[in-house]
Amino acid sequence: MESDVFRTFCYYVDEHIFSKENLGSYVALVVDQSFIDDFCKENHTTEGALMYDVRKTLCCYCRDHLTIKGIVAIQLFAATKRANAEGYTAKNYYNRLSQVINWSIDDLHRWMKENQEDVWLSLYNWCENNHFNITRCQPRTGTGRYVQFPIQQALRVFTDEDLLYIAKIFVDNNLYPGEDVTQTEFWKIINKRLLSNYYETRHAIDVVSNSVSAEDYLLQIYNFYLRWNGKYKFREEVVHTNPAFNNVYGYLSEDLTTVELRDENLKLLRKFSSDVVKYSDIHLYFPFKRKGLLLFQRDDVYENRWREVRYIEATECDDTEETEKYGLALCFKNEIPFSLEYKMKGCEVLFENRNIIIYKIQRSSSTKDFFTEKRIYELYGGLKIGKNAYLQGALPILRLHKPSIVWIDGKMVEEWNKSGDYSLNNLMVGSHYIKFPNMKRITIDVIETSVSIQDWQDTYNKWNIKKKPAMWQNQNLDQGIVGLDFSFLSDLDTVIDESVTRRWAKAFVFGQFHDKEHNVAINLIKKI
Repeated sequence: MESDVFRTFCYYVDEHIFSKENLGSYVALVVDQSFIDDFCKENHTTEGALMYDVRKTLCCYCRDHLTIKGIVAIQLFAATKRANAEGYTAKNYYNRLSQVINWSIDDLHRWMKENQEDVWLSLYNWCENNHFNITRCQPRTGTGRYVQFPIQQALRVFTDEDLLYIAKIFVDNNLYPGEDVTQTEFWKIINKRLLSNYYETRHAIDVVSNSVSAEDYLLQIYNFYLRWNGKYKFREEVVHTNPAFNNVYGYLSEDLTTVELRDENLKLLRKFSSDVVKYSDIHLYFPFKRKGLLLFQRDDVYENRWREVRYIEATECDDTEETEKYGLALCFKNEIPFSLEYKMKGCEVLFENRNIIIYKIQRSSSTKDFFTEKRIYELYGGLKIGKNAYLQGALPILRLHKPSIVWIDGKMVEEWNKSGDYSLNNLMVGSHYIKFPNMKRITIDVIETSVSIQDWQDTYNKWNIKKKPAMWQNQNLDQGIVGLDFSFLSDLDTVIDESVTRRWAKAFVFGQFHDKEHNVAINLIKKI
């Protein structure tokens, strides 16, 4: 019977490596000393106790996907012991695994002959059926037949240490943790030819040379970026990027007069006037994606705001044809490199002073590097009250522009493996995530409304208005306002170029009224 410690370890492997958040993505099977240490610390046990239970499990092997994942993890742990030492051979791997689990080599030989191929091929099948992508070994017979699986896995998969060194290239190219960057965009930012400068370990070099194709290791690097927390290694020292930058978002007002920095709840953090703003003012608080340049596209929350982005999303079109989809580029004159400034040649100037210049950017042969193709999905509509937050019952529609597998909170949406709309209004209060293959997950926070809403019935048939306390509620009244009067017929002499709802809000909140206001409900507010 399987021991409790090892069974707990199997669940730990399943939760940390095969997490539902990784569905549809590449999964790196890396189990090193820190992984084992973290497990032992969290579960108040020791490595010796774990390996004792591993031996007991191998003696009475039970074939289920959790046990298989646990056994594979232990074999990979043994393989990491040789990652940057004298390399891998069948003999030294057997010796290392024997030492790790304190089991004789003869017993290991017998167990592997009976079970090893079944364990690894079962893992491959499980991953394929459950939409996890892993590096696979092509089985062969002969010398090393049974140890080829963990050895090949270790030879072709970067360790965490390898990836921490590689992460320095993210920093050098102004990539930040948590950005929604597609695989295509990632490799536009990162020059693949420069990657070799960041392979600081012998094992990283071995991974590249042993990979079947470049895609093998490039996919590992991209997927590491998707879960990157900002840590990287430089000259053997672990460095952290500034975590404050991860939750700061830039906005530009519609009239181009104000640059704003807000948090994920859209709370204003800092405000700068375009007339006097300098690069040094913003650079202290905001991460620039390109030196001396901020790129903006229209915001999906505020109609009178432009949101800072890495790329402007636009449908693919002929570069010679003019398109209505455009963005803005705010350039700091003394900071922007000439190579970027040159791309603006021919763009319309909307604002300029001695410090900055703001261009209108449309897609063309010279500006195409600032644009990216629209995502295969969009969140359409909904009442958005934060960067990723929506009010309960007013969630957006998930609109798929191309067929794709979709997971919501780890559950595949079977019927939507095609283009179309999917309502998210069934999501309850709390945090949820949507996942597409090989893309950063989308997080949605559903916020419960604190407003008491009463059903509109005959007993609640009029609006009761009071300024103190501020109240606009439906109540049982003999007299009162029935609605806001959205009449489409009006006197041409009294037409007001502003929506009824906006005028009502200004009147109720600020006491501001148009001289020629003709809406009955709004005019009654004057008498309160």
